[in-house]
Amino acid sequence: MRAALFVPLLVGVLAVLWLQLRPLHNIPEHLLGHPSVHVPELLSVEDGRDLRALMRRLRVFPTNAADLRFYKTQHEHIGEAVPLTDAARGCDHPFLVPNTDRTLCVLPGRVDVGRFYVMTGGVMGKKENYSSLISRVQSFGVYNFLENNANVWASREYAAAAGSDDPGGGGTGERDAAAELAGLKKRVIDSIFGSDRFQRAAVDVCPADKQVLSPFQYNFIVQLPGQTVATHLDAPYFWGASRMQFPQWLLVVMVFSGLFRDEFIDQVQVVGYPHQWSDPARRGDFVFWDGSNEGRLRRVPPTPLSGVSVDGSKTVHAAVLYEGAEGAPQLPLLDKSRDHELRFEGGDRWDLVTDGRPVRSYAEDDLRLSIVFRARCFASDADRLRYNERVAAAARGDSEAGALMRLDDVFARLLADLVARGRLDAAAGQLSVFSGPEGRLRLAMLLMDEFIAYPYPSPSEAILPFNFCALSRLYPALAGALGWIC
Repeated sequence: MRAALFVPLLVGVLAVLWLQLRPLHNIPEHLLGHPSVHVPELLSVEDGRDLRALMRRLRVFPTNAADLRFYKTQHEHIGEAVPLTDAARGCDHPFLVPNTDRTLCVLPGRVDVGRFYVMTGGVMGKKENYSSLISRVQSFGVYNFLENNANVWASREYAAAAGSDDPGGGGTGERDAAAELAGLKKRVIDSIFGSDRFQRAAVDVCPADKQVLSPFQYNFIVQLPGQTVATHLDAPYFWGASRMQFPQWLLVVMVFSGLFRDEFIDQVQVVGYPHQWSDPARRGDFVFWDGSNEGRLRRVPPTPLSGVSVDGSKTVHAAVLYEGAEGAPQLPLLDKSRDHELRFEGGDRWDLVTDGRPVRSYAEDDLRLSIVFRARCFASDADRLRYNERVAAAARGDSEAGALMRLDDVFARLLADLVARGRLDAAAGQLSVFSGPEGRLRLAMLLMDEFIAYPYPSPSEAILPFNFCALSRLYPALAGALGWIC
């Protein structure tokens, strides 16, 4: 009983203290003041129709926790991996998930995003248990990489498992269907990306001295009612490092640190909305922090056919919870250790499938749909070609010609900065201190805690921007006491 009374009292005291001391945000200066462009009519009616048709043809959308199905990374983990001993049980640690072949428990590529979301409850400062929050950020998507002939089905194994047409194999009928799908993708995407609206929205965000666009990726993202996009930076790119080499959370640490600005590659993200619903009560606004608006976040509603462009790798952004229409199916719990997919089943029906079993059906109008186009910004065609040549060399396994950064060199640079700023003493700042899986997990958490500074929920959304309801996942003994207020 004492614990039941103590926890609410402690929460109240913390709320008062936080209101007195909290800043609006703690984003470093080098990640503020970058341009954004809102385009009310980014997509034509025909564009929206074609994109929805293409998404139906793609059919299978895994959760964003499974993004490594669409590309390979040299370092799936930094040494924190431990064996997955019980596939049915999953990974015990709250921030470890099964890797792509379900043999190891590793930090997901965007652990920086999920961890901060669980700690704070997101933009809206929700007070919910761990399982509910994790379900909210597992949106569904297909990633399309345009370089080195990689396309939407970068993983043939995933294409086969999803029942899709693998252009590299199968019979004549399958090859014909794959060719038809490839033709549809090329026609739709070339038409949209080549439009003056898209091009202007992109170049207006690139720095004035870097106006040569190099498209490299487009993604289809689907959210169910009850889901959101947590506060984050997009996957950054550097001369010598990208998501093809390092986990994305580490790339984000590098951006926040400010230590790798000379190697940083500017880019632009253009987001468009091909869904047809327009009810503002569904929410789902795109929000971002650019240092204007007296430090508060800025909002852009997901109006059909509209769009917004930013450099998402240096402008912190998110989305407000998408609530869906009144009467829409409620979001079920999505266990992080299980396989979840959203599948188009024909007509107007999309099924949420867990471990191969349908668990919920949605009408297409229930879904928040977006397409995300990404391009790098270069000063000249020579720079663009030089970067592409390095990428090609790295893909061949030629790390010297690819001029790739070494993982330990990146760690040494970051730890040296912590020592120089007095955050660690010289002995504690040695990489050798962080040995073995447990040590590397501590290193990952240390770097995220010290360098990544995502903004907390605003006072208008949450008086106390800490999600104390998730504490029971880390400290089970608190479950009973927290049950009184969560």
